[in-house]
Amino acid sequence: MTALRPSDETPRELPMSAEILHRLEQQGVLNAAALADIWSLAPSSCYPYFVDRELGYSKLRALLRHGGDDRINEAFHSDLMGGTGFVFMNLPDSLDLDGDGDIDTDDALKSCVGQMAESAEAVRKLHAATADGRIDPQEHAELRHHLDQVLAQAWLTRNVLDYVEAHAPRRRPARRPVSIGGGG
Repeated sequence: MTALRPSDETPRELPMSAEILHRLEQQGVLNAAALADIWSLAPSSCYPYFVDRELGYSKLRALLRHGGDDRINEAFHSDLMGGTGFVFMNLPDSLDLDGDGDIDTDDALKSCVGQMAESAEAVRKLHAATADGRIDPQEHAELRHHLDQVLAQAWLTRNVLDYVEAHAPRRRPARRPVSIGGGG
């Protein structure tokens, strides 16, 4: 996203945090009133952060800690980590995905189904986005979000399988007959 300077109408690059906040606002995740509550400011003081003001460390930290919506953390972390070897994932606290009280292979299968659905959606979005031969920044962010969800579902499946393996009942070795005394 770029803004125009009134003086020469030349596009300039917006601060990263302003782009992310603007995108979150468009998605209905965050607005100036919510930022005002988090930062204890008047909403009018928060509007510039959606347009051209960069977040400082303390404001970003407060937003990530007290934003109240995991999509806020996901947006900032995935944008920061994009293009590197690092991936940010927000996995659910519970591995009991089907809610039956047990963490078992049914949970792993449910996660796999979620992964396949996200994979199909990501491929559909990629195909649609590249139909004109270009990917605009909004399409790029949406595609990255879907691919991040595919990775998160894969990690969730792996975590469920690791849990099931670590907590599988172990068979006790068979008892060997012990004889006391002499032969026979």
